Amino acid sequence: MTGTSATRPTETETGTGTGTETRTGTGTGATVVIGVDLGGTKTAAGVVTLDGRLLHSAHLPTPAASGAAAVLSQAVRLAAAEAAWAGEAGLRPVACGVGSAGTVDARGEVSHATTALPGWRGTPLRAAFTAALDLPVRVLNDVHAWALGEARLGAALHSRTALVVTVGTGIGGALVVDGELVPGRTGTAGALGHLPVPAPGPARRCPCGRTGHLEAYASGPAILARHRELGGAGEDLADVAGLAAAAIPAPSR
Repeated sequence: MTGTSATRPTETETGTGTGTETRTGTGTGATVVIGVDLGGTKTAAGVVTLDGRLLHSAHLPTPAASGAAAVLSQAVRLAAAEAAWAGEAGLRPVACGVGSAGTVDARGEVSHATTALPGWRGTPLRAAFTAALDLPVRVLNDVHAWALGEARLGAALHSRTALVVTVGTGIGGALVVDGELVPGRTGTAGALGHLPVPAPGPARRCPCGRTGHLEAYASGPAILARHRELGGAGEDLADVAGLAAAAIPAPSR
């Protein structure tokens, strides 16, 4: 739930634990939507105004190793808690938008997924969130959702075309033309992470099951794995980034 002005909190943040609150002066009874970002590492939910201001959010590590049912249950609980916060704040949720890892079909179900979320394929996201929240629900691939946000409210607002690329647990991409998503026939247009790339040595296996894809080399887990293969002792990507920064000579003046 971070990024450009389309998703970033404004004014003073307060809060503890997994939640943050932003005091924006939104009036009682104002219309808001619930947003959910469901990834392989982190799940977040928040209350967002119609002009893109994030009023409140909460996040938890995604329990991917516990299976699809646990992942879905936690995400629904986070969304319900944010809807409850909105009600207590005098706001009126009117819809919920979910951005999920994996390819999402027109019914709001996951049609394809990688091993980052075991068993995720076939998960009925729209049905589950609709039942829990009693709100209209739209479900998209998480990168597709991000791209639409940037095109309509963020960094690509005044651009006719945009390619949005995300790098995290996986590598995703999406195309937007004239403010509308271009998903392609299979819903994977712009998915740069699954393009084959030339690389020395044996091709590395991608979480999608194939080999030699960009995600197999340049995603967060892939970078950390390669660091450890080369004898590195970093515990996480923050350690790897720090070691890399320390190894880069300072620019000469």
